[in-house]
Amino acid sequence: AFMKNGVFGSVSAIQPVFMGGVIINGNKLAKAGVEASEIQLEASEDQVELNTERYYWQVVALKEKLLTLNTIHQMLVELEKDVNNRVRVGSVNRNDLLQVQLRKGEVESSQLEVEHSLSTLSQLLAQHVGIANEPIDVVIPADLTDMGKSGEPAIPANLRQDHQSALSATPQYRLLEKNVEVNRLQHKLKVGSNMPKIGVGADYNWNNLMNDGGRGTGTLFAFVQIPISGWWGGAHAIKKQKLALDDAREQLEDNSQKLIIRMNSAWAAVETSHKKLVIAHDAIKQAEENLRLNKDYYRVGTTKMSDLLLAEEQYQAARDRHTDAYATMQTKILEYRQATGQATK
Repeated sequence: AFMKNGVFGSVSAIQPVFMGGVIINGNKLAKAGVEASEIQLEASEDQVELNTERYYWQVVALKEKLLTLNTIHQMLVELEKDVNNRVRVGSVNRNDLLQVQLRKGEVESSQLEVEHSLSTLSQLLAQHVGIANEPIDVVIPADLTDMGKSGEPAIPANLRQDHQSALSATPQYRLLEKNVEVNRLQHKLKVGSNMPKIGVGADYNWNNLMNDGGRGTGTLFAFVQIPISGWWGGAHAIKKQKLALDDAREQLEDNSQKLIIRMNSAWAAVETSHKKLVIAHDAIKQAEENLRLNKDYYRVGTTKMSDLLLAEEQYQAARDRHTDAYATMQTKILEYRQATGQATK
């Protein structure tokens, strides 16, 4: 009863002295998690950039093919006028005119198809880069528009890297390293959680139980915590985490070799695409000369209209192959840069 209207208060403060590294390693583990998320974001950005690059070159290729079709169509329009005049004076068969008109109709159909595809891909590119409600256009690179008139296309200088040295620059390798670090810290946490813990503290009590003005009492203390009952289960948990650490190290070694293989493959793709571009580059000159000769031969009556139209088709095909080869090479270069961890932004 004498305590009925009394007051009692207590406050304690504890300072860990040794916690088996749990606090330090826990902070390191949290930091490693943040760093791993940043690396994952970098890898995601690379994928977005690659997809954007692919959309871009698809649009560029279609624009260039449309320009080629326009050029071919204009050639056929002029040829149609010339043949029509020849038919009137009776110097050529009307069948030649029909062949030209048929070919012109095919080109016009192709123009329509490419225009529709270009519109769709332009919308996809706009949506991909976040401007879906605005018109988007791309500029065709000057060396592509040049269509083989300048020097032979070359692989960019300093593109080739030492693959073993470049390994540490890739986000995939750094994620594997971070995985090893995370598992090492988790192993240390398991070990630390099963070690004795030491701390010091102080506590202060104050009471006013008998209306005597109140009294305070301070105490300093130290504690040692020994997890005796958890040693058996803790040993198994430590062993399990050690196996996870060993597995992470094996993954680092195994996937490092796969990353090197990926770099080798990406470089082979660059070289292959470059070779195809060089071949396409030379083929345009040959197709142009073949078309010029067939025009001259037709004017003097030493070749058939079908041969002239075939030369025109071959010229168009050569230009289209050059366009595709150019776009493919640019994409393969970006893939190689990303595979070797080179800055692309």
